Amino acid sequence: MAAEARVIDMSDLKDLEPLSKRINAASDALNAALESIQQKLNNFALGVEVWLLYQHQELGREILEHGDSEFRTLRAFELGYGRLGDGWALLVRTVDYAQRCGPEGWDGTGDEVEVHRKPLLRESRQRRVRAVELIPDLIDALKGSATSVIDAVEKAKHIADSLK
Repeated sequence: MAAEARVIDMSDLKDLEPLSKRINAASDALNAALESIQQKLNNFALGVEVWLLYQHQELGREILEHGDSEFRTLRAFELGYGRLGDGWALLVRTVDYAQRCGPEGWDGTGDEVEVHRKPLLRESRQRRVRAVELIPDLIDALKGSATSVIDAVEKAKHIADSLK
């Protein structure tokens, strides 16, 4: 039995107008908040790049099939903070992960290739909204990375001092 086509009433479309105004205003507010977060991170001048890897949190993923091959490629969209041109920014990178099929199924081992990176502020609204949930984890990753750099510098200083 074929489904009957629903007739669209013009009042249905009119209901979208106030929603359109609200979602666009919310999107503008989201962009302003993300710009503020990015500027505050830039002001700290940490100089460390971090990425939330797809195994833990990602902004999306898709499987690029390879037929009967023992490999498949997982394309992930990861949130990070890093250098872009001459500055630093909240970023989204597209990464292809080649995965090998073992006895237990896809095991996640294989090569990683960064395909593309672009500013979070130029990503789709859906990815920008998803990124909000991940920003606290990104800040934690920045803290951890900065602490690791400080620890490595301290260790290098200790080694240098011991050689005098």
